[in-house]
Amino acid sequence: PEWNWGYAVGTGHDCAAICRQMYSTKEGRTELLKNLYDTASKKDEDRIPQNFEEVKLTLALAWQRGRWDGSDGGRGGYGQVLAAMAGADRYEQGSEEECSWRLVQDMQERFHLL
Repeated sequence: PEWNWGYAVGTGHDCAAICRQMYSTKEGRTELLKNLYDTASKKDEDRIPQNFEEVKLTLALAWQRGRWDGSDGGRGGYGQVLAAMAGADRYEQGSEEECSWRLVQDMQERFHLL
């Protein structure tokens, strides 16, 4: 896909618009979290999101906002994870499980910054 991060056209912009609409309310964000941790009650094809890619995009949008309002942990914080996601190498090389695990590790290393 042509992500064109930082521009008002492209796959990144289109996907971000969908996520902003779906998760603009507290109820929408609460439902997202419930679907992430309530894996036993739904089949994979019935879950929203169905994969970790939507979660990564939603986190990237939050971290992008955090760069502007200072809630991303500052230097060495989540901005570094966002930059790695935009670079599309660290989290896209290997199996989906390996890529997701690296993202979770990078987030955990920065929990103390929040």
